[in-house]
Amino acid sequence: METLKGYLKKRGNQISSAVKPRVRLIQKANSDSGGFRVSCLATGFYPRHINLTLFRDEQPVSDHEITGGDLLPNADGTYQMRKSLEISAADKHRYTCSATHLSLDNKLDVTLEFEFKSMIPSILIVLALVLMFGTGAVIYKWKQGASSKSAYFAASSSEESLKTTSKHKTQQEAVVKETS
Repeated sequence: METLKGYLKKRGNQISSAVKPRVRLIQKANSDSGGFRVSCLATGFYPRHINLTLFRDEQPVSDHEITGGDLLPNADGTYQMRKSLEISAADKHRYTCSATHLSLDNKLDVTLEFEFKSMIPSILIVLALVLMFGTGAVIYKWKQGASSKSAYFAASSSEESLKTTSKHKTQQEAVVKETS
């Protein structure tokens, strides 16, 4: 019993302190369905009780649409919880993740407004990178082809110059023989 009391005395502040959750709302493409997964993630909080709610256009999403929601421990003694929702690519609703926890004075809301306009810069960046790498590959191949052809012509022209040189020597020898 004394060991437990000593441990409680050492760790008392850690046990009695509340740690605020970090709340994020994540949107990730789902390649299987062609849609998206919206996930509400609260992590790093203590004590373990938290109320995490996902809203669609300010209305709570029904529990049968949500996956996850299990409370999981972190290695540092805090906890995490994730609630996810599958949505279609055409979905234009506004999603909000709301967390209430002992460490928070008020509820914490994080909002995600899905708009195609927000994806346009990402798509343009990807297309620009593909275009740059494609152009670079074409130039590289072209230069490789040009350098191998020029090496071939250089060897060919040096052979021709050797033939020309030996031809000139033969002509000079013939001239020398005629004069002698």
